[in-house]
Amino acid sequence: MKLSAVILAGGQSSRMGVDKATLVLAGQSLLEHCVERIKVSGCDRIRISRNQPGYLQDRFENAGPLGGIEAAANQLPAEEFLLVVPVDMPLLSPELLSTLINHSHQHRCSCYFQSSYLPACLLLSDKLKDTLFTQLSNEGQGSVKGLLQSAEAQALPCDQEQRLINVNTPQQWQALLTQIHPLQYGQALASEQDSQLS
Repeated sequence: MKLSAVILAGGQSSRMGVDKATLVLAGQSLLEHCVERIKVSGCDRIRISRNQPGYLQDRFENAGPLGGIEAAANQLPAEEFLLVVPVDMPLLSPELLSTLINHSHQHRCSCYFQSSYLPACLLLSDKLKDTLFTQLSNEGQGSVKGLLQSAEAQALPCDQEQRLINVNTPQQWQALLTQIHPLQYGQALASEQDSQLS
C-alpha cells in the first residue's frame, strides 16, 4: 500500500487578499500546520501544489483544485492512494485524515466526507487520470464533485463538521481567530498528535 498526499495551496486567494497559505495560527503558517497534520495522520510523502518555484506546478492554467490534483496524480502510478488536503482548513485534524486513509485502504476505494468534497482520499487509476485530463482539457469545465462521482467515491459521515470549515475571506479568518485562542489551538493539536503517536 502506497500513500502520497497533495496539499492544495496554489489558489489566488483573491477573496482573502493575502496568500492563505501564509496566514499564521498558533505560531505557524497554515501550510506548515497542514504538513504537520498530514504527517501525524500517517503520511510522509507530501507534495505541495503551489505554483511557485520549488513546488508542484499545475499543468493547466487557472484550473483550481483539479489542477493540483491532476499534477500530483500525473506523478504517481495507478493503484496508489492520494490524500488531497486543502490548505485553508485550519481546524482539520489528523484524526479525520486518518479516517479517510483507513477507509480507502480497507475498502480499496476513494472517499470523502458527506459535508465536504475535500479533503478526500483517492484510489488512483488510469481511468481517473484520464477523467482529470479530460475535465481540465475542456477549458477547465470540471469540478471536484464531478471527479469524486467519476471515481465512485464513498461519502463518509462526519461528527466533527466544524473541523471541515475553510476560510476564504478576512471576515471568516477573523471569526475563526475570535473563536479559538491560538494557544488553545496549539495545545489541542499537540494533544491530537500525542494520541496518534501513542
